[in-house]
Amino acid sequence: MSTMPSRLATFERALPRILPQVERLYLFLDGYRALPACAADPKIVPLFSADFVELHASGKFLGAAIHRGDHLYATFDDDILYPPHHVARLAAALARHRGRAVV
Repeated sequence: MSTMPSRLATFERALPRILPQVERLYLFLDGYRALPACAADPKIVPLFSADFVELHASGKFLGAAIHRGDHLYATFDDDILYPPHHVARLAAALARHRGRAVV
């Protein structure tokens, strides 16, 4: 997931919908100097844009390069309220295709 200060209000609403669905959330903080209070969760791995220049919103894919081993990598937008079983549905769709798809 990627967010920026101007989207804090929508990010604060979206984040609680996502966190229960993931084991870890790589959060790209574009333009932030410190972690927003709402993102102080042990599941969150903060990635600051000052450390990864020029990525902007594409910084939400950075976790896929950082995380080692097999994993399901889902991306999220900071202005969408995802349904409670969004990640489970993505995983099920991927399993139906034996892992040979982008869903």
